[in-house]
Amino acid sequence: MKTKVSIIIPVYNTPEDAFLNMYNSIVQQTYSDYEIIIIDDGSKRKTRGYLDKIADKDGKIKLFHTTNGGVSKARNYGFEKSIGEYIVYIDADDLIEKSFLEQAVKIIEQYDADVVYGIIKYKPEITTGFPQSEKHTVVIEKNEIDELKKAFIGFPNSTCNFVVLGSPCGRMFKRSVLENIRYDEDMAFNEDQIFNRKVLNQIHKAVIVPYIWYYYNQNEYSAIHSLDLRIYDKLKPFWDKWYELSLTESAEVMEASRASAFDQYTALISVGYANDLRNIKVKLKQMKQGSKHPYIQDALKNINIKSTFMNSNRKLKFFLLKMHLYFPIFIITYYSRKKRESNSNKRRIQ
Repeated sequence: MKTKVSIIIPVYNTPEDAFLNMYNSIVQQTYSDYEIIIIDDGSKRKTRGYLDKIADKDGKIKLFHTTNGGVSKARNYGFEKSIGEYIVYIDADDLIEKSFLEQAVKIIEQYDADVVYGIIKYKPEITTGFPQSEKHTVVIEKNEIDELKKAFIGFPNSTCNFVVLGSPCGRMFKRSVLENIRYDEDMAFNEDQIFNRKVLNQIHKAVIVPYIWYYYNQNEYSAIHSLDLRIYDKLKPFWDKWYELSLTESAEVMEASRASAFDQYTALISVGYANDLRNIKVKLKQMKQGSKHPYIQDALKNINIKSTFMNSNRKLKFFLLKMHLYFPIFIITYYSRKKRESNSNKRRIQ
């Protein structure tokens, strides 16, 4: 009998205790018809050793040792080796709720959905300024997929009243949806965003549920949270693909994508440059280079400034970019980031 669920887990030098916590959250599932596909992405001997021991004891595990090629290549390889009717992705140091698989299989079959989205809980918590989940189960039919796309880009609406996060985790995919989709292996950042946007172009029905299914552990050593003066060079492949996908969308989704370009530009600064006030000249040079990208230029030339997607914050970024005023954009982003970090620290203390 065919396995129902394939759980794909890329591993690269994950500490043993963190991996065991993740693994135990799978073993404790209330649903048992699954296989575990572990892709060791060229880890050190210590990691390979504990993976071998765990795989020897658990018949549900298929372990593959590969040379280091990055998380995207590992996930692609894992999919190719999987046989499940449904696909779940888990990062090696995260956790899943014990009812995740049982609930997700039940819902995806009940509605004959292509994907079902649960809630991702971040540790420490983050905020996007929008709800991170629906209060009730929401079914998105084929003629409403554009509303889901806008929520994914960052614009919740009456149909889909929360931001669909870009991670592939905390959700279950029907295998058939992913057959012609692969992760872009040349991207250093945001490969998840491109993967999920491709998924939205393939699906006919999605379900969003108000259940916490996934616990995502953020750490300060993550590539996306560390200072990098060349961050634009690494993000450029993402912007290239994001813009390419935007050009195939409906007019309304394209307009939302253009408006989000100003958020993407600020994110570029916040991720790589706004940690401190050092190396200002280098940062401003990269900001100028980033402003010339076709995605940003298209937004500057074609966005309707009166669009409902353009709030006061985006309008300010629009005018500053139009006037090539990069330093004010940097300072605004810097102090906004400091304020968010301060508020986050206060919540942790409380």
